[in-house]
Amino acid sequence: MLSDKSKQYMLNSFLQTIVPLSDRAEQRRMWLGNRGREARNWDYAIAEFFDYQYILALYRDFCITEREFKLLIELYGRLTMFMEHHTHSYSEELKSSVTRTTEECLALPEWQGIVDLSKKVLQAFNCKHS
Repeated sequence: MLSDKSKQYMLNSFLQTIVPLSDRAEQRRMWLGNRGREARNWDYAIAEFFDYQYILALYRDFCITEREFKLLIELYGRLTMFMEHHTHSYSEELKSSVTRTTEECLALPEWQGIVDLSKKVLQAFNCKHS
């Protein structure tokens, strides 16, 4: 059984995976400009968020409120749909798989919705950048 301190650390780590999803300027700097000590690629940032999905299944154990949980589930769903539909999709016209670049993905209106929702999640948790 995890201690409350361990759970809080894990939750904070999870929330920190949302920080880069919430900031367009940082996304351009890190993912397109590949600058900064924390520069990671797009795929890594998304995968890091999904690595913590077990917290969603155990949200009550992590003292996550219903409101916070609903926002996290919405973000999880939107990211899942975005990745399925926009990163590696099948083009009927080309009869082949289409892979969008990071820059193309960041320009999509659906991505702006993810950015906005990420901000709401962080606000709900009163989370700041680490």
